Amino acid sequence: MSSNIFDKKNAMRKIIAFLFLSAVFVLSFAQPAKWTVMVYLDADNDLEDFGIIDLNEMELAGSTTDVKIVVQIDRNPDYDNSNGNWTNTRRYLVTKDTDSTKINSTLLQQLGEQNMGHPNTLLSFINYAKTNYPANHYALIIWNHGAGWRSSRKITKPYKDICWDETNNNDSLSSFEIDSALSVSSTHFDIIGYDACLMGMIENAYQLRNHCDYMIGSEETEPGDGYQYTTLLNDLIAHPDMTSRVLAGKMVYYYAESHNYNDITQAAIDLSKIRNVATKLDALASAIMSNNLYDEVAAIFSEIEYYSESSSKDLWHFAHLMSISTSFSAVEAAAENLKTAVTQAVVLSLCDTNMFRYSHGLAIYLPDPLMYDDGYSDGSYRIEFPDSSLWGGFLSNFAQKVILDNTEPNDYFATATYLDIYDAAIQDGYFTQPFDQFDVYKVYNSIDDAGLSIDLSVPADYDLYLLRVHDSIIDTLAFSWESGSNPEYISIYHLIPGWYHIVVVPYNNDTSSQPYTLEIDGTADDLWDDTATTLAYGLDKAMNYFSSNSANSGAGMVFTNPKPDMQTQIKKVWLYFPTLKADGSGNGRFQLYLFDHAGQPLLPDSVRFFTPLHTGWMGIDLTADNLYVQDNFFVGLYWDGVNTPGIGFDMLKSYGNAMVYQEEEGVFDWYPVDSMVFLIRAELDHNEPAPYCNSLTTLTSATGTISDGSNSAYYASNTLCNWKIEVPGASSIELRFTSFLTEEDYDFVTVFDGPDTNADILGEFSGVYSGRNLPVVTSTGNSMFIEFSSDEYLTDEGWEAVYTIPVLFPPVAGDNELQYLLYPNPASDVVRITGQGNAVIHLGLLSADGTRVYETFAGLNEDIDISGLPAGFYLARITSGMHVVTCKLIVR
Repeated sequence: MSSNIFDKKNAMRKIIAFLFLSAVFVLSFAQPAKWTVMVYLDADNDLEDFGIIDLNEMELAGSTTDVKIVVQIDRNPDYDNSNGNWTNTRRYLVTKDTDSTKINSTLLQQLGEQNMGHPNTLLSFINYAKTNYPANHYALIIWNHGAGWRSSRKITKPYKDICWDETNNNDSLSSFEIDSALSVSSTHFDIIGYDACLMGMIENAYQLRNHCDYMIGSEETEPGDGYQYTTLLNDLIAHPDMTSRVLAGKMVYYYAESHNYNDITQAAIDLSKIRNVATKLDALASAIMSNNLYDEVAAIFSEIEYYSESSSKDLWHFAHLMSISTSFSAVEAAAENLKTAVTQAVVLSLCDTNMFRYSHGLAIYLPDPLMYDDGYSDGSYRIEFPDSSLWGGFLSNFAQKVILDNTEPNDYFATATYLDIYDAAIQDGYFTQPFDQFDVYKVYNSIDDAGLSIDLSVPADYDLYLLRVHDSIIDTLAFSWESGSNPEYISIYHLIPGWYHIVVVPYNNDTSSQPYTLEIDGTADDLWDDTATTLAYGLDKAMNYFSSNSANSGAGMVFTNPKPDMQTQIKKVWLYFPTLKADGSGNGRFQLYLFDHAGQPLLPDSVRFFTPLHTGWMGIDLTADNLYVQDNFFVGLYWDGVNTPGIGFDMLKSYGNAMVYQEEEGVFDWYPVDSMVFLIRAELDHNEPAPYCNSLTTLTSATGTISDGSNSAYYASNTLCNWKIEVPGASSIELRFTSFLTEEDYDFVTVFDGPDTNADILGEFSGVYSGRNLPVVTSTGNSMFIEFSSDEYLTDEGWEAVYTIPVLFPPVAGDNELQYLLYPNPASDVVRITGQGNAVIHLGLLSADGTRVYETFAGLNEDIDISGLPAGFYLARITSGMHVVTCKLIVR
C-alpha cells in the first residue's frame, strides 16, 4: 500500500515538473505583441481628475494580443476622490470595459508612493513593461504638466521639465533625466509622446534623438484632457501593422480633431532629421553672428510666432522672417535651408490656424534678451542642444547686444497692448532705436461723451498721438509734440463708444534704452463746451484739409446729426444764393466738399463741382452717392472769387462752432445763431436700408461661406437673418469666423447645435473679435442653425464665417488599404503625400463651395506645388486605385 502511494507521489511530481517545463517553454517561445504602449501617467498633482478620465478612455479600447497597454499611475489625495480614492502608485494592464467612470483594468502591482519626478521611477517602469510585455514596437507616452524654460508654476528649476509630483516636493523630470533613464534602459522606442504642455521644442527633440524614431509634442499648452486615447488606441488595435510614421501622424490628427482644432498645436517630429535641423540652424546662427546682424533679429523679434511661454518661438517662422527681412544673401540662403530642414523633419503639424497661423510644429528657446537665462548655454542644465550647437552662443551674444521692450509685441495695431480706460492705468515701456519705431496701446470706451486724459513722462523727445480706426481708416484725434524731455499731455472729451489707440513715438533715433511712463484716465464727465466737438470727432482734420486746399475763398460748417444713434443718409445739400453776380462777372463754379466725423471724404471723388442756376435755395442731389453718417459731418464750399456768384456768410461762424438746428417740414436747417445771412441746409433720411441677408437661408453643401451680406458697407439696423446648415451624412459641422465686428452687447450672432433655435446654444458672439480670438464652434450632429440680429440703432462692419465638415481620418484595415497623410497642413507653397500604398496618387482639391480647383498626379513624398491657390479651406481627395481618402487642407 505504501509502495503504491510512493509511486503515485513520484508520478505526480513528474506531471507537475512536466507542466512547469511546458509553461516555461511556451512562455520562452511565445510571440511578442506587435505594440506595447507604455503610459507614464503622473496624476500626483492638480491634473488628477484628468488622469482618471484618460485611463478610462484607454479602457474603452483595452489591450489585445497584438497591442498591450501598460499604465503606471500615481495619484494625489486632494483633487479626485473617485475609484476608492487610493493615493499610491499602481501599475495596470489596461483591460477593455464600457464603464467610462470606473477603473476596471487588471491591477499588476501596488508600489506604494513613488516619486514620478525621479528618473529611476521612469526607468523601473520602462524595464518592467518591456520585460513583461515584449513587443516588436514600443511607444512611450509621458503624461503630466509640461513647462517652458521659465515656468509659471512654483518650480525652482527653469529648464524644460515634465511630471511634477506634488507629494514629493514638486520634484520633476528634466530633459537630461529623461535622457538618462532612456539610456540606462537601452530601449529604443518607435514613438515617444509628450501628453503635456509646451514640449514641442527642438531642445527636447534633440535630447531624444538616440532613443526613438518619432517625438510627439505641442508647441502650445494642451487642454487638461490631452490626447483622445479611445479613438487612437482603437485604430491601432484594428490595424496593429501600421508603421510608426503613420501612427505618429494619427496621434497628431486625433488630438487635433478631438479638440476641434481650437487653441491647440500638435506635431510629429522625425528624429532622424533633427541633426540636419541643428546643422542648418548652426549655419544661420553663424551667418548672423559673423555679420553682426543682431539688429535684424531684434527688428523681427516681436513678429515671431510665440506661445503661452513667450520665450518659446516657432523655429520655421523665425527662419522665414529672417529670410524675407535680411539684407545679406548668406543669411537669406541659410534661413531658407533651415526652413526646408524643419519641413522635412516635421511629419505632420496641426494647429488652430486663427490662433497660431505661423506654427510649423517645432519651437525653440528664443527669449527677450532681458529674460535670457545663462544656465541654458553654460551647461548648468545639461541640455545637449545648446552644448552641441551654436545656438547657445548666439543667444548669449544677442542678450548682451540688444535691449528689447518687454511690453512687446505692441508695434502694430493688431498687437496693441490693452489698457483699461477707466482704471487709471499706468504702463512702463521703453524703446531701443532703430528697431522699435513706436508703441501702440488700445483702450475701449463704452459710453457716450466720455473724456480721456493721457500723460506721458519721458526722458527724451517723444511724441504722443490719440487715434481712432474707423472703416479701416486711421484718424488722428489729438496729439502732443512737446520738445525735449518735457512731458506730453492730451485731454479730450466727447468720445463716442469704440476702440481708440494711443501711440508713443520717439522723435530721435537714439540707440540707447529710452524708458517712459504712460498714464491714462477716462471719465464720463463732459467738461468741455460744444466747440470741442470738432476735435473729438476728427472734424478739425476735415477743416484743416479744406482750408489748406483752398487757393481762393471758402466757407464751411460743422453739422450736428440730430439722430446720432441711427445711420443717416445725406440726401441733398441746399445752398442759398442771394445773387448770381460776383465782381460784375457771370455764373461760375463752386466746389462742394463733405467729410464725416472722422475727417474722411464722403464723396467718392472727394469733391463735387456745380454751377448755380438761380438765386435763392439750390439743392444738390446726393441720393445716388449713398452717403451715410452716424455722427456729425462737415460741408465746405470753395469758389474762385472772380467768376463765381456771391454768397453771404458770417466769417466768424464759418466753422459752425455755435450752430443750432431746427426741424422744418422734414428738412433740417443749420445756421449761425446770430445771423441768417449764410445758410446751408441738409436733407436727411433716417430710413434704414433693408437687411443685406435673408430671413432664412438653407445650406446643404459640405462647405460654404456665410456673412451678414453687407460686404464693404455697414450691416443694416433691425436685421434678423437666419441660416440653417444641414449636411446629409455629416457627423459634425465646424463654423470658423474669419472676421467679426458688431455693436457690442446689442447686435449678436447666435449659433445653435441643431436645425432651429430650440437646440442648445453653441455660442453667442457680439463686439470685436480678431486674429487668434475669432470664434470657432462645432456641432455634435449634421445640422447647425445661425441667427444674426441687430437693434434699431448703431451698426458696424459685420462678420463672415466659413463652415466645413470635419473629415475623420480614414480607417486602415490592412496592407491593401490606404495609409496616407497630407503634409504640411496648413501649407503655403508645397504639400506632400506620405504613407503606404501605390506609388502614383491622384490629388484633387475642392474649394469651400465645392468647386474643383486643382488636380494632379504625384508620387509619395513628391513636392506638389500649390503656390497658385488663394488662402482658404479646401477639401482634399487622395485617390489610389479604388480607395479614396478625404481630409481638410488649409492654405495660407
